[in-house]
Amino acid sequence: MGRLRRFFASFACVGVRTGPTRHEDGGRETGSETVAISATVVNSLLKKLQDREGDRAETYRRLQHVLQGDDTRLQSGVVNRVLAEVSGDMKAAQGAMNNVTAAAGDVLVALARSHFGFVMSELQGHLKTMRGGACQEFVLTTLSKLASSYALRCIPFVEMTLLALHAMLRQVESSRILRTICSVLEQWSRAINAYFNAWEQCPFPRIGEKQLCEQVYSLFCHAVVNWLGRHKKEEDKQAIFGAVTAMMAVVLHDAQHQDRVWKQVVWLLQQYQEVQDTSRVTESLHYFLKTLEELHAVAPKDKLRAIAAAVHHELGDETRQHSAGHKEELRQCIVLQARIYPEETVTFLLSQLSSENQGSRGTALTLLGAVARSDEPAVREKLPLIVEAVQPLFTESGTQLRRALLGFIKDLLSVSIPSCLAWDVVAHIFVEFRRASDRLAVEDVQEERDLQAQCIGILESLDLSVEGMTELLWPRLLQYVVPAQYCGMLVPLLRCLQALIERQKQTEGQEDTEKPADVQEQAKKPTPQALLVRLLVVAACDQCRECAVAALQLLQALQSRIHSSLRGLWPIRIPCMLQYLEGKVPVWRAGLRRAGGGRKTASQHGVGEPLPSPFQAASVEAGGSDLLGSARPRGGRGHRCPRGGQVWAVSPCPCWDGAWDREKTEGFLDSEEWQCYLLKFLTESVEEMLVDQPWVVCLSRELSQQLSNPSSSAEDKVCALPAPSWQHSPGAPSSGAGAEGARSPCGLSSPLPLPSPQRCFPPCCPGSATAGRCGCSLGCWGLSRPGPVLTSRAVTTSRSRSLLFQNFLYQALGTVLASCRQLTHVQEQLLKYLKETDATSPCDRQGIASVVSYAAERHFYLALDAMREFTHWLIAFDRCRKAQKGHQRAQAAWAAAMLTYGKVALHAPKSELLACVEEDILANILELFHACRKELQHKLALLNSIKEVTCAIQAADTKHSFRLCKKPEVLETLLDLMEEDACDTPASQVHLKMLQLLEQLR
Repeated sequence: MGRLRRFFASFACVGVRTGPTRHEDGGRETGSETVAISATVVNSLLKKLQDREGDRAETYRRLQHVLQGDDTRLQSGVVNRVLAEVSGDMKAAQGAMNNVTAAAGDVLVALARSHFGFVMSELQGHLKTMRGGACQEFVLTTLSKLASSYALRCIPFVEMTLLALHAMLRQVESSRILRTICSVLEQWSRAINAYFNAWEQCPFPRIGEKQLCEQVYSLFCHAVVNWLGRHKKEEDKQAIFGAVTAMMAVVLHDAQHQDRVWKQVVWLLQQYQEVQDTSRVTESLHYFLKTLEELHAVAPKDKLRAIAAAVHHELGDETRQHSAGHKEELRQCIVLQARIYPEETVTFLLSQLSSENQGSRGTALTLLGAVARSDEPAVREKLPLIVEAVQPLFTESGTQLRRALLGFIKDLLSVSIPSCLAWDVVAHIFVEFRRASDRLAVEDVQEERDLQAQCIGILESLDLSVEGMTELLWPRLLQYVVPAQYCGMLVPLLRCLQALIERQKQTEGQEDTEKPADVQEQAKKPTPQALLVRLLVVAACDQCRECAVAALQLLQALQSRIHSSLRGLWPIRIPCMLQYLEGKVPVWRAGLRRAGGGRKTASQHGVGEPLPSPFQAASVEAGGSDLLGSARPRGGRGHRCPRGGQVWAVSPCPCWDGAWDREKTEGFLDSEEWQCYLLKFLTESVEEMLVDQPWVVCLSRELSQQLSNPSSSAEDKVCALPAPSWQHSPGAPSSGAGAEGARSPCGLSSPLPLPSPQRCFPPCCPGSATAGRCGCSLGCWGLSRPGPVLTSRAVTTSRSRSLLFQNFLYQALGTVLASCRQLTHVQEQLLKYLKETDATSPCDRQGIASVVSYAAERHFYLALDAMREFTHWLIAFDRCRKAQKGHQRAQAAWAAAMLTYGKVALHAPKSELLACVEEDILANILELFHACRKELQHKLALLNSIKEVTCAIQAADTKHSFRLCKKPEVLETLLDLMEEDACDTPASQVHLKMLQLLEQLR
């Protein structure tokens, strides 16, 4: 026995630690010290075993842990003592498995790591004694583990092991021994198969394939004849087909026995119907197909079709609860088959797409996606055929099939495919998102939310490094930026477009070149004006910085494509805005230098003059001029912002140095403030393009079109869908003094339908209730849970947020008209909005005032002429309809006209206001009031407009020399109004405003 051990030990691949190691204290540990330490621990544990101290199973487990963690070789005496203890426990248990023998077997497997020959020779000795006697489960189990852990080292022992197993086949007396022998046959057959693929790595002489195949074939025949179909237990069946499949993979190497192997393939596939846990069947089938791929063997077509059909049926069987790992292994079976026989596999899967069973078609799509994702050359040739066959399914309405289609698209876009074929597939992502939005407009269905989340996930996971992806997506993706129904996908869409532009610049080596698109694609591509308007509206979503940042970054990337004049401005302005949004703006102190080199502190800012902001400081440091409007420092005395007439605080203290703290930027941005910055940015951008007046005119028309297009009914309903659960708790605290209501995690409430559907511009993301991740109006919150009806506070907040976006568009239109030099066009636009806009909505009423007053900043007299013409038209129109009833819209127009006059006065140039404020503004306000029906809205409009005119006069009259000649007439009108209204009427709210105005006029 000792000679046998030394002989077999010569075949072992022994790893010895040769280099010294270092102790933690810096000393050096030699190899001999390591051996001594290991031997000491092993001897200590062996002594416990010999003295029968403690729990033997626990001692064996500790010994196993020591042997597994050490690569050093033990002395022969120590190894023999270990083998003797294990052998003694095995004999005591009569070869049966219990806790002690199982732990002892694990010790032998760990010992074989460095002393494989000793362990194997010991087991072979026990194996010989089993011939003609009872089978010892311990020996068979340990042999199975050795083959699983050290496959190639077992090959020198394979012949004697197989001979011993062949002699035992007739001695199987119990199901437990049968399963143990099947495990040995499976693991040793797999070891032989591994040897066939890596025989050059073995140090011993090569053993012929035919010789090994013949030995396995005899065992295979015995198993087929005596075991198949004769055992009913689930465990027995799984052990048998595991062993038979492994032996089939070995016998397949011998051409003369391949027919016998293929006959058993049908039996293997039948096991899907015979056993409850089919994962073992799939594992065996995957192993067989892997061997078939390595051999490049020819397979019968009917067997290939049977394999594909079985896998397809098993994956689509809804009665079975497959784990994610099992499903993936089923898909890999089809992928392996497609690598070997692409023609037959793809043909079968395409045939399933015409099945009447929706589940069958969905499963075929899943498998086709897995085949496409493999990106094999043979499969890549079939992709055009696959895409063409899948396209008719795009109109299907079943949720399961729609989900499978999206999964197929995701897999397809992970590989290279010609753009002419794949673009329709990409477009279907957006079509599906819109279909889900339309369904959600009718009812809140979680399945549709999941589909939208899947669409967004596909867009986020696009790998732009895939060959041909840039040519496929650019510039086609631009067509989905402007339409409102794709708002929920804006963030990933904008990021994808930005990455595409940067990648295109790198690959082409120049800044702005692109391949010419065909006529159809060019027609779908949005105009530069539409892109600018859309991205500015998205950037106005101050409560979701992620959306605003993505929009500004894409604007910066598209600067030359929007207009060539912006190349010098936007690279300076946009980074400053991004720094502010990302919270990177430091604490800025005064010291902003004017062009003349002087310092300008807060006390030097005039009334109505913009105050410094973090953006200004950043732009000055970057070499630019003051950028964005006004900030809101802390203090006591008020100065007025030129945008909207809001009073912002300025400290009266002369030592105030204009410090800007980070307190404002740490939380959410102020919506009006941020939109003021964007409008200033828009003003500077339009000024850069003044030489291209047709472009500016087109920009104003685009803004007008966005305002005039009513949102779709589906879109309105989507906006009205219930919001997430955080917006519904009745006791939820509001963030802010009654202004913000319920918020999503990002701070922005979900939008609701606007009050005026006749002129209802959708918010930045009307699909907020249906898509996104965080809850803002850009579709950023989760799609997981539908919520109950919104609370009244959430309804009010959502509506105000939606109106804020609409008002921003009105202000942007007025800003563009102010910079437009084609006066005829400006006048036409002003009269259009004055006469055609339905002023019954408060938002549209404010919008009329915004358009006219913002345009009046640079076209003051033109705006006054338009207002004068509208006033005369309104009075004449009202006289014609005196006898008619139901002209509520006309009465709202009276109030809108009076409010607009007040806004025009606030925005008028100070040097020109005083000369015409009485005759052209105050006189017309009083004339409108006296001619109207004096409803509550008219009274409030009168008071607000006079108050704003008074504030504008005070701001313009810096020398306090202006005398208001119409002051008596104004006071008389106010006093008459007070006498007309009794204090107990519902209109008593007029009195408070009137008293405040009288105090201001005093």
